[in-house]
Amino acid sequence: MSHAGSHHEVISALTELYTLLDTLAAIPPNTLRLPPADTGVHPTFNAEAACEGGYSPEAVEALSTLPYVYGGALIGPSTCSNYYLGLTEDGENFEQDREMVYDENLAPPSAIQLTGSEGGYGCVYVYDAQKGPQYGTRWS
Repeated sequence: MSHAGSHHEVISALTELYTLLDTLAAIPPNTLRLPPADTGVHPTFNAEAACEGGYSPEAVEALSTLPYVYGGALIGPSTCSNYYLGLTEDGENFEQDREMVYDENLAPPSAIQLTGSEGGYGCVYVYDAQKGPQYGTRWS
């Protein structure tokens, strides 16, 4: 059973973008990570640690179903994809990922930073998992 229904638009858009980048060899080979089709959930995603890190249930659901580029990758000028798989130690890693680049405050529990800024010059795209895709925000 797929849990991705409520986040279909952002999952679809990221899947299309990352697949295109993979096809064009714009990201390293074999780094595209899509959730298994049968479950729609990444088996290596640590939902418990994400909750401990302060993410809301809606954000945890979205994080477990999003496509990723392993380790993150440069996807635009000074803009890299964020990678939330394999964060297994505890919620501290997830809490650090909630920290906003420009002011170091924590993002709201439902906010997911889809991209990060390299050197402070890139774009940080934030998806609000509670409000849906119409509430995506660009910080730059």
